[in-house]
Amino acid sequence: MKLKFIFISLVLFFPLNIFASNINQTNWSDGVGINLTSQFKTSQNIDYSDSGELKLQQTNNWYNADWKLRQNINITQTGAVQINYPVKINLTYQNLMQSDFSDLRFTNSNNTILPHWVESKIDSTSAIIWVKVDSLAANSTTNIYMYYANDTATETSNGDSTFNFFDDFSDVTLNADKWTELNGLDDFTPTAGKLVIGNGNNSWNQALHTKDSFSRSDLVMEFDYKWLSNNAGHDALMFGWKDNTSGKSYTNLVHAYYSPGGSNCISNCTNRIYEDGANRGNVNDGWDQDTDYKIRIFLKASGGAIFEMSQDGETWTTSYTSVYSTESDLHPGFALHSGQHQIDNFKVRPWLTTEPSVNLAETESLYEDSGSLTSNIFDASKAGASFKKLSFSLNGNGIIKIRSGKNKTLSDAKVFSSCPSISNNTNLIDTSCINNKDQYIQYQITLNEENNQSPIFSNINIEYDDLKIQANAGADLILSAGREVELNGLSSIGINLKYIWAIFSGNGTLINSNTHNPTIKLPANALNQQVKLTLTVFDDYGQKASDDLFIKVQALPELNTSNQKISTHHNGFNIQEKLEVNNEGTENIILTINEQAEIILPDNLTLYNFEISKLQTFILGLPQDNQNTGSIIVFNNISSTLSGQYNLNRESGPWTKIKGRNNGDLFGKFITSLYHPDTDDESIFVSSPLAENYGTLSIYDSELNLTGMLLGEAEHPIGSLLKSDLFNTAKNDLILGPDNITLVKNIKIATNLIGNPTKNLTIFKNSSNFDGVNTSSLFTPDLEFISDIDITNSITADLNNDQKQDIIISDIDGNIFIFWGSFNPDKTFNKNQANVTITSPLNSSDLGFVLKA
Repeated sequence: MKLKFIFISLVLFFPLNIFASNINQTNWSDGVGINLTSQFKTSQNIDYSDSGELKLQQTNNWYNADWKLRQNINITQTGAVQINYPVKINLTYQNLMQSDFSDLRFTNSNNTILPHWVESKIDSTSAIIWVKVDSLAANSTTNIYMYYANDTATETSNGDSTFNFFDDFSDVTLNADKWTELNGLDDFTPTAGKLVIGNGNNSWNQALHTKDSFSRSDLVMEFDYKWLSNNAGHDALMFGWKDNTSGKSYTNLVHAYYSPGGSNCISNCTNRIYEDGANRGNVNDGWDQDTDYKIRIFLKASGGAIFEMSQDGETWTTSYTSVYSTESDLHPGFALHSGQHQIDNFKVRPWLTTEPSVNLAETESLYEDSGSLTSNIFDASKAGASFKKLSFSLNGNGIIKIRSGKNKTLSDAKVFSSCPSISNNTNLIDTSCINNKDQYIQYQITLNEENNQSPIFSNINIEYDDLKIQANAGADLILSAGREVELNGLSSIGINLKYIWAIFSGNGTLINSNTHNPTIKLPANALNQQVKLTLTVFDDYGQKASDDLFIKVQALPELNTSNQKISTHHNGFNIQEKLEVNNEGTENIILTINEQAEIILPDNLTLYNFEISKLQTFILGLPQDNQNTGSIIVFNNISSTLSGQYNLNRESGPWTKIKGRNNGDLFGKFITSLYHPDTDDESIFVSSPLAENYGTLSIYDSELNLTGMLLGEAEHPIGSLLKSDLFNTAKNDLILGPDNITLVKNIKIATNLIGNPTKNLTIFKNSSNFDGVNTSSLFTPDLEFISDIDITNSITADLNNDQKQDIIISDIDGNIFIFWGSFNPDKTFNKNQANVTITSPLNSSDLGFVLKA
């Protein structure tokens, strides 16, 4: 089997670029160290434990971050060590507390929660709170904390946990686990959160006392008391410390207040002290009906008791001090004779002769007031850097400063204290501590607490251009003698580059050598030599770099180098293509047909395509015509009608002109025709690759009537047009391929016109009906090549001489796939079915950009 030669061209392109770079840090979690991605130089009061953010450190020994504030409470006492001692705190409302004080929490210095109970409160004003302190140091000051400023916290006030005994009578029935009734006649009843006592039966035969007894020690029973009724006889109730018997008379109360009431007295009524039934006499302060009292009866460890009463809980009157009895195992309780009385907030607690003093000291926030972090020193570029933009992510109050210098220790840089703060998305060159051409750079972050919240800093990015410079003259070329080509140095890397080109060896002429895109003209006699050009680029910082480009000069078959002619053959016609340039620099393509007719293309339209159809129709595509709108020129029956010279700069002549629709469509970039032997007719196909986003295909009959349109879509864009007898029917079929400039007739090199690839190659049989308007997805092709990556080129040829047309396809990865002929309609095929696969030995993705067979 003999294979024909396939010419595969490498076309290399380099993007315009500079050495743009950046310094980015999003992680500081490894602390102080030299690692530039996760460490820093110094910090103060900064929490960097989270790998994705910086924030202020929490104040040492903080109970819970849900509480934003705490107040130090200093408790001073002059006695011995006290364990689990309830301390009374008169609290004034603080800003950010919940209005009802529900968010209050108390802890010791070890962050252990201390139970507390809210005795009374006025929302958003004040509260009286008891806190059970686990340990009060002897003769010194103990510090506890009060936490607040938590909007979601709920009330945890609990008298049971705070005192030795507690009942606020919030249950609907008397709590049998706390109280014992003796001969109860339902005269001890919790009602609306109070204990209502009464009416009695005018006899000392009912009593109520705590279920548990207490050994004699310094304990006090406290409660709220109100005398409700006013009987003509008595409203008699005694309350105090009861003995440990089942007796229910007042004589069983070892130490007791007596509220006899009655006798129509309502104000300053008799108030007496009884001990074991013995009357100790009247006391100075009498009882007033319907008046709130606070009562406390101190049990003394040494014997006896102290009786005190108050109406406001702050000013107390000592009614009586006793030294009687050392009896122990006593029960706080009541003996009822008659009348109605009300009790609330009953508690038992230890007491001291001198109660601890309380000082509400300084308030602290969850976070430190401020903190700072200084980064490591970054080496931006040995050649220096042009610093661009600073961007960062900061939620909250913070300051960012940056400085630069030429010394790696930044000893030549300004101190941070003299540098201004920099806002997000700021151009750094506008700041006083940054200098272009500096090599080293460092940043400092300062975070400031605001509204009891810590700022959160999570990312910093410093953009800069590396001032190193690199020249790129482009890829080496193979050109024909007598040709000219535009060079391009825009792939060079640097800032504000200046360009100088020079020919170091070989023959040629450079035009505009001080630009990035000069033109080199090769003389016609420069065959088989090598031309060396050197590009040198300079930047504004005094740097320069050079790169060489080599042009191998040779002749191409059928190319007349003296006047730049190319000869081709189409359906028995010899076509010569020639480029002429007049003294004004105007370029014209001249097509000579069988040496009997010349067609002069419009001025400076050097991108063109043409075909002579089976019916001798000459179709000329001019995609650059009319500002890239494009047009086609059609000459009919050229063998008998075409002779002489035809200048297409004129508006009319023996031709038909069809114009494209919109600027930029490139109507006529690809053209072809299909002959239909059954009807001895033909169809003309014209591609507009840039029309309607994805291209359009216009179909004309032999009379140049528009009979159909095919609209491209994202998955099936309209590009190049090929024809070939793929189904072995002796009829050419239509192939829609990628928009590739190498498939256009073009005597002048146009490397800037690179087409858009597609992932599909669609094939329609000669007999396909294109009438009307169709879309690529609705008009199903007869054969389709489907790829997972972009196709760059496709051709057909009988490579293995089996009289069948083969398909050759190249993709963007530089692979060539060859499929032998004998294709079946209504099928799809892919690269895995290729009979031959060629992979670029140069590892170049541009292998196969040009295919010729």
